Amino acid sequence: MTLSDLITKLENADGPDREIDLEIYRLKIDPDAKWFGPKTAGHVTDPNAEDYCKPLPRYTESIDAAITSIPEGSEYYRAHINTVSLWCHAEVVYESESWTKDVDNFYSSHKSTAIALCIAALKAHEAREDK
Repeated sequence: MTLSDLITKLENADGPDREIDLEIYRLKIDPDAKWFGPKTAGHVTDPNAEDYCKPLPRYTESIDAAITSIPEGSEYYRAHINTVSLWCHAEVVYESESWTKDVDNFYSSHKSTAIALCIAALKAHEAREDK
C-alpha cells in the first residue's frame, strides 16, 4: 500500500481501524510485519522480541500512539478540536537540514484526533519521500 493510499484510507475511516494500524506499523517499523494470532489479540510478528510477537500500537485510537507516527526531525505538532463542528484539526511542522531550509507544514482534519494526527504525520512522511 502506498502512502497516498494509506492517507486516503485514513481520511475515509469512520473510527479506529486495526488494519490501518498495521499498515502504519509496516511503514514505520517493519514492512514485513504480519498478524500474530487473531487480529483481535492485536499482536504482530517481531523476530527480535522474546516471544516473536509484540503488541501493535493503536495509532488510529490513541493520541499517544499517533504521535509516534510523526517523522523524526519534526519541529512540533498540535491538534485542536473545533467546538462548533466537533472536528479535530492537526498540524505537523517539519524542518530538517536534509530538506530545504524552508519549513513544511502538513495539515489534516478528521472527527478523531488520533486519526487527524496520523494523516498529518503521513503527509510529512510522503513529502520526505519526494525530496
